[in-house]
Amino acid sequence: MGMILLLAAFSGFFYLLLPGLGAFVVRSRWRRFRSALVEASTCPRIDYGTLRSEKTGEGGRRFRFIGALEAIQDDDLLWLRNRELSLSADMTGQKVFLLPSAPTGAEGPGDTPAMESPPEEAPTEVSWDRVRSLPEGTRVFVAGSLESRDGRGVFRSRPGSELLVIFYDGDEESILRRAVWNGRQRNEYWNPFTPAALAAGTLTGMIFTYFFLKNPPSRIPGILSVGAALVPVLPFLPPGIFAFLLYRRLWARARLLRAERDLVRLPLRFHGEGGGTGTLAAVRAAGAAGGEARPRAAAGTAARAPWLRAARAAARTAAREPVRDVVLPDGERYGCRVHHGRASEILARGGSIRSTSRWRPRAGEEADFFWFGIVDDREDSLPGKSSDPFVECVATPGHPEELARVCEKQARRLEALSVLLFFSGFGVNLLLALRFLARLIP
Repeated sequence: MGMILLLAAFSGFFYLLLPGLGAFVVRSRWRRFRSALVEASTCPRIDYGTLRSEKTGEGGRRFRFIGALEAIQDDDLLWLRNRELSLSADMTGQKVFLLPSAPTGAEGPGDTPAMESPPEEAPTEVSWDRVRSLPEGTRVFVAGSLESRDGRGVFRSRPGSELLVIFYDGDEESILRRAVWNGRQRNEYWNPFTPAALAAGTLTGMIFTYFFLKNPPSRIPGILSVGAALVPVLPFLPPGIFAFLLYRRLWARARLLRAERDLVRLPLRFHGEGGGTGTLAAVRAAGAAGGEARPRAAAGTAARAPWLRAARAAARTAAREPVRDVVLPDGERYGCRVHHGRASEILARGGSIRSTSRWRPRAGEEADFFWFGIVDDREDSLPGKSSDPFVECVATPGHPEELARVCEKQARRLEALSVLLFFSGFGVNLLLALRFLARLIP
């Protein structure tokens, strides 16, 4: 009995604990990447006037820069340039990210193509000393502490303020949403720890099998040890493979929802907790009055959803109330206006429509859009585009935080269901395998 418990302990360690620990590490790493990118998008842009002023210096304020690679000096010093200035970045001990190419149609005026295609390839993270060569003109985004010495700007990592360096292609306006959309592991269980852990688990099962089958009274422990050695291949055998395929489908769906959650929250990053617009509380209160605080239904079911009608009425009321705008580092005012109308009206004014697969208005249907962009003092003014490519002029059919919460809640449900399906299919295959081995091993 003691040897069986030892076999179970080894199997749990190699098949569950180590890959599970790696899954948490990988998910945390990509979460830090997305957080660092979102934080970098709020940093001021470095320009010639700022570089020559007293705003930079030994203090190392954080700035961001979008440009192209000009040259590499002494292996660790990048020279970068854009239309306005030239500066450098110290890459000693630095890691860089290579952003995958944008799919065709993902950079249009609306975010519909990108939202409909699930995130596939994550950005590649490599150490700078492993980057062999980069051609001149490679597009690059850099954010971090900037020092100005003798009028020359140098990006350099500091304790607690690491550089974020992303090489990319495509439109610079799509860097942020493409990196947030794709910046996540495809399947957290399969991580750098998993191959070695599965190999060690299989080897451990084979070793136990050898010692148990040498001793005839240890037939049952021997059968169990063979089953333990077969664990890595059991999910791919029928009939459990059907549960495995459904598990993969649901897990991919949950990953899509988590990507939508992060993308739809992007306009709130300048406003802080809750969006700072004063409208989220009204939407929640209206939803609570109707018995539900989250937009679960599609816009086409508004006639059958009293809570949704109440939420929309509250949003229209909140639109007439003062909205707290935010002054961006370059002096532009960024705010939100609730616009009741059609998506085509927003697209005609240069805005983008961003929604989720859980709640998307039908084409041509009117909705209450939370429209984020550059605003002015006029009461009837509608948000417009910024000169900053990272400041989006985007509208969502509902408050972004509410849409994000729906996606997050559904993603958690799908992840729990997919894990249940995986272990159900695996358990069925394991029982069938043990029964077959019991007949095969005398």
